[in-house]
Amino acid sequence: MSDSQESVSIQSVARLPVPCHLEYAHTGCSRGRAHGRTHVVVDAPLLAGRLRRDSLDALCRERGRFWGLYGAEGADVGDEPNCTPCRERYERLVAQGVLAPHGGRKRRL
Repeated sequence: MSDSQESVSIQSVARLPVPCHLEYAHTGCSRGRAHGRTHVVVDAPLLAGRLRRDSLDALCRERGRFWGLYGAEGADVGDEPNCTPCRERYERLVAQGVLAPHGGRKRRL
């Protein structure tokens, strides 16, 4: 394979959309109530401009900054993200072809 063919194949692989799924994260409340949001979580490392996320990080922030992210077993996981930063980044990245449309909730083994 020539150098030009090799660089084309590397570029093609690099442009594959990153898969993602939805997970729920609750926020603690001092009054005994808890509420949370459904977030978009990437299944592979993502680098899009200044946005960098490792595998299993939400689009809005890194996984370690949550109290917990829950997959299909989380009670309030919706079918669409309701975290505003996640939803806005998700829509922009899908339109750019960087992120694949989410596959809904992901069941953990």
